[in-house]
Amino acid sequence: MTIAHAEPEEPKQNPVSRIVKVTPALAETFLSRASVNRRLDMGRVRSLAGSILRKEWKLTHQGIAFDEAGVLLDGQHRLHAIIEANIPVEMFVFDGLSEDVFPVLDTGKRRSAADTLLSTGEKHLPLLSSTIRHVLLFKAMPNEPWSGARAYVSNDQILAAY
Repeated sequence: MTIAHAEPEEPKQNPVSRIVKVTPALAETFLSRASVNRRLDMGRVRSLAGSILRKEWKLTHQGIAFDEAGVLLDGQHRLHAIIEANIPVEMFVFDGLSEDVFPVLDTGKRRSAADTLLSTGEKHLPLLSSTIRHVLLFKAMPNEPWSGARAYVSNDQILAAY
């Protein structure tokens, strides 16, 4: 019996991650390496910039990612927020991802304020989170409409107000 042996493939280099203090200038450099990305949502950019300005930005596993050719795959809104806030922040930078991961990036479900309050042990979480959001908006914008990007309240703000 003859068994066919395939030649071993040259192993691809594994992606590398590092924590980088991304300045507005570095964010512009990273953005210059973008090719195809989703449309820029300025409301999302302003929301993230607000988090940076309020010192709510936290280092998480969500950062920016480049493919093997150095093309930006993920993180354009975070990078634009750094430029908008004009404040450097630390974030993970991933290099060397396969370009075929792009279609599966950011396809997960967004965490709601009610999901964030789950850790409190309270009940009626959608009602509680909505009530807290309304109180915060009433304090911040008592005579303005609570719509659009200006009326965004982060999960961090809701948890802190709880």
